[in-house]
Amino acid sequence: MDEKEQKGFDDLLKQNPEAQAEVEQIRAIAGILQTELQNEPTTAMSDQQREQVMSAMDKAVVPFPNRRRRFFNNLAKVAAVLILVGGTAYVASTLGLGMKRSTQSSNLSNRITSSGAGSPVTVSAPPPVADSGLPVASPAPPLAKEELEQLGETDEPSGN
Repeated sequence: MDEKEQKGFDDLLKQNPEAQAEVEQIRAIAGILQTELQNEPTTAMSDQQREQVMSAMDKAVVPFPNRRRRFFNNLAKVAAVLILVGGTAYVASTLGLGMKRSTQSSNLSNRITSSGAGSPVTVSAPPPVADSGLPVASPAPPLAKEELEQLGETDEPSGN
């Protein structure tokens, strides 16, 4: 504690007799422990034992990883994730896999026209588009009866 904290602590102890008794008990226990530990018999290590312990400690020490190396490892991991996410987004946008609003329904509603009161409504839908973005060939409309006759093909059975 610094001097200011020590003074505040001493003032609190003076005001509270229970706290004073607790501190005195703690000091007494610390004193007993100190004297008992000093009275314990100890055996000294020989020079050979000390050398064995010290050499074993040198072998057992594991060096901490270098902070700079750890920083660059983490930086490389972050860069790899950013490249992966950016590359995936680029490929998805290039292939048209991004979320697109369906333009067929909006084009259809824009192409519904009316040519006046009482006239039929003309609806023209946009051509279907494949996943690749290229227009899909639609089947040809059926030929009119006059066109079939010109080609020599009719739906009526021949009289032969």
